Amino acid sequence: MKVKVISVLEDNYMYLVIEEDSKDAIAVDPAVPHRLLEIVKREGVRLTAVLTTHHHWDHARGNEALVKEIPELRVYGGDDRIAGLTHKVTNGQELKFNTINVRCLFTPCHTSGHMCYFMWEDDCTDSPAVFTGDTLFVGGCGRFFEGTAEQMYHNLTEVLGTLPLDTKVFCGHEYTIKNLKFASLVEPENEKVKEMLSWARFIFRQEMMMTSQQYHQHYWRNLNTIHFCVSLRRACRSSQGRRILLKFSVCYAKKRTTSRNARREFFHMPCSPWSGVCSDHKHRGTLQIHEAQRPSQWTLSADPFLVAVLLLLNWCLWYKQIENVNVQTNEK
Repeated sequence: MKVKVISVLEDNYMYLVIEEDSKDAIAVDPAVPHRLLEIVKREGVRLTAVLTTHHHWDHARGNEALVKEIPELRVYGGDDRIAGLTHKVTNGQELKFNTINVRCLFTPCHTSGHMCYFMWEDDCTDSPAVFTGDTLFVGGCGRFFEGTAEQMYHNLTEVLGTLPLDTKVFCGHEYTIKNLKFASLVEPENEKVKEMLSWARFIFRQEMMMTSQQYHQHYWRNLNTIHFCVSLRRACRSSQGRRILLKFSVCYAKKRTTSRNARREFFHMPCSPWSGVCSDHKHRGTLQIHEAQRPSQWTLSADPFLVAVLLLLNWCLWYKQIENVNVQTNEK
């Protein structure tokens, strides 16, 4: 049994549980269905069921879209308000998906129909898992929207607290640092809380560094693709532009930017189709233009008429254009 942790929205987690022998998969709280389907396709598995902890939109929003995409999909939950619900479960009910067993644990408080799911696999030495939704987090518990403190205490001590000690907990949100900060205010002398808070901050910094590197690689790759496509469309509007594509290349200086959306920031850049230099001074400096090495011999695998037109325009515009390029190169 393999559990894939999928971070979605602002701080939510949804999960994909894969039975590695049959390649069947179970989703838990699929709030972003298209993201889940992408991972299902990439993993090469078949999605057979959905387990929903409660009816809030950030946990159950994707159910209906998944049912439309996969009509035979079974959606389990303990509350009639859950979107796309096909099978309502009760406390202590056990489900079986090939070799994966699921026990439903009724934990009302965050919502009146909240359900946790304890999961294990037959003939497997891996630790069991429990998916706690918004009942139990790392260092804290969920809000009491439809229940009482007594109910939450019972959920934590009598229901979840009696599970095997090696059970892995998969919660519904990433609230670890916030919860431990609150705990340190309540018990400022608690050394265990201080140790856990230091650990959580260290893990967070490590993940941010890895995410930042991946983001920048993805950002610049998309930026190059976007501007290249725009340049192609712009160039095809004129024979002059088609000639430019044969003689010049654009390379991007990998400079940091505060923009989080490459398409919104650079898609409309007012660049000159001849030199490629951005005429908007706000963006100047983010691009570097280099004249490519001119081939000693022109080799075009295109229509002969197009080649003739390009050569004719080449002779007509040669001197004026070369002079403009030289001026812009000197300014650069």
